[in-house]
Amino acid sequence: MKILFFDLKAFGPFTDKPIDLSKGSEGFHILYGPNEAGKSAALRAIRALFYGIHERTPDTFFHEGTKLRIGARIKHSDGSELIFQRRTGRIKTLLNENDEPIDERVLERFLGGIDEALFTKMFGISYDDLIQGGKEIIAGQGDIGESLFAVGLGKGGLRKVLSELDDKTDELFKPQAQKRYINIKISEFQEAKGEMQKASLSSQDWDTHQRNLKEAKDQKGDFVGRLNKLIAEINHLKRLRDVLPALGEFKETRNKRSKMGDVLVLSPEFPQQRREALQALNRAKADAEKAKKYMQTYRLGLEQIHIPKNIIAMEDVIKELQQRLGSHLKAKKDLTNLLTKRSQFLSDAENILRDIRPDLTLEKVESIRISAPRRQKIHELSSQHGILVEKQENAAKQQAVIIDKIDQAKKELEILGEPKDISELREMYEFIRGHGDIEKRLKEARKELQILEEQANIELMKLPLWKKDLDSLEALATPQQETIDRFEKSMSEQELRLERIKIAADNADSKIRKINADIQSLEVIGEIPTQEDLLKARERRQKGWELIRRTWIEGASVDTEASVFDSSLPLDAAYEKSVNEADEISDRLRREADRVAQKTTWRAELKQLEEELINCKAEEGIIKQGMIEINEQWSQQWLP
Repeated sequence: MKILFFDLKAFGPFTDKPIDLSKGSEGFHILYGPNEAGKSAALRAIRALFYGIHERTPDTFFHEGTKLRIGARIKHSDGSELIFQRRTGRIKTLLNENDEPIDERVLERFLGGIDEALFTKMFGISYDDLIQGGKEIIAGQGDIGESLFAVGLGKGGLRKVLSELDDKTDELFKPQAQKRYINIKISEFQEAKGEMQKASLSSQDWDTHQRNLKEAKDQKGDFVGRLNKLIAEINHLKRLRDVLPALGEFKETRNKRSKMGDVLVLSPEFPQQRREALQALNRAKADAEKAKKYMQTYRLGLEQIHIPKNIIAMEDVIKELQQRLGSHLKAKKDLTNLLTKRSQFLSDAENILRDIRPDLTLEKVESIRISAPRRQKIHELSSQHGILVEKQENAAKQQAVIIDKIDQAKKELEILGEPKDISELREMYEFIRGHGDIEKRLKEARKELQILEEQANIELMKLPLWKKDLDSLEALATPQQETIDRFEKSMSEQELRLERIKIAADNADSKIRKINADIQSLEVIGEIPTQEDLLKARERRQKGWELIRRTWIEGASVDTEASVFDSSLPLDAAYEKSVNEADEISDRLRREADRVAQKTTWRAELKQLEEELINCKAEEGIIKQGMIEINEQWSQQWLP
């Protein structure tokens, strides 16, 4: 049998990892990789492919146990091929390429009758098995064929086993032996057979014993029931006996409590407040002890100080010197800053004077100093100058406005032309006066018209879909009843779809919040490592190994890159640290496989729900846009 194609769809650290083994005439392939690359996991996957995935497999730290899947294409020595898959489970775990169950006997024909244990010893030899096999070859003392056979079968000490088999053969039968073991055992067998016949019973005796046994069992059942009742009663009495002292103590305590009368009820925070007060008291006592020790130290220091007798008489001098010392120190401290500022001011003054009067120096600047009256006069003139400039600007603005008004008036006069004759207008006025007070009647008519318009506007405001005036209402073209029904049906359908989408979005949002809360609760115990963390750790470890190899093998200088890799440790220690970190993450992925799988499942559900929520929001926007378009079409129906 030959493996042509091996597909690690979901197993251990692998996801959709195909391995093509069909090339080459001899079918010999070597798979190599660094530590933690998955070589051992691939070997376990081959064993699981042929003999099933164990329920407690350690290769579920990245995929859920129920979702492990391995596939392959194998070739028999007669040229026939088989494409199949293996999934987790107890029954029907062998599938064809269409995920349909197939009989295990189909695969057994390709395996040639080799069971899992023999396959592991012959084709799944681990590192420890290789070490033990080497020792067996050395112990074989030249019999290479026998040693290789022993290593292949995984049977340590084949020569010893053969020797033991020879010894047992001699014990069973040896011509020169005084006692032949086989004859002794035959004799013992005959005696045992006779005793068995003596011990056998007739069918009648057997029935009698059966009846007696049944009666005994029934009696035993009654006795067991009575015994259980007695045990329950005894346990009840024991509990009463155990509670009697506590009951007496309770009664005594209740009597004491009743004699105490009203008792102050403490707040629930009192235990915490008492603990804090005790802690503060202990700290105060400790501080008092420290203060006493400090006072004792200071007293001893004071006793050792020698004060001259005339020092008291010089008290005023000492105080004056102390005050002067402080002023002197402050002046000394400020002197440097003042000198720096003075130099800066002199430099600025020289620059200003150079711009104003290049012919003068700072020593002669006093000659151009302005007197106080003249300075006051300049200040007054500058103030007046600002006011006059502002008045000039306002006057210019007013002049421009007046000129515009004059030009406008001239244009209006040109448009009016010559005055017209108003004699006809005066005649009409006299005619109107002859028909009574026209203005009063017009005023009353306008008032009545205004009342009617206000009443009509009030009635229009009661219409929910009308926002225009009476003139627009007169020109309004009302749609037909069929059109109204069609728009009402369309709007109802859109509102119903919008309500359903909102409910779906709310459900998805609620589930997202719940899953996020579950993930946070899961991470409260500790941060869960991910496959991305393992890949980053391995990349960092590989980078450290490349630096080590370049330094030790190629002799290159990598000080700058080593500092970037880890500035706090030497290169060898930093590389060892990166190896330990990668191994720790890998071990945690295996140890916490359940948490990792749970988090992965929740994240997948979260991603699906987020996509569902996005789709709901998008569909909600589409529905709202459709409703806007329906409203616009509805408004178009009312245009004149």
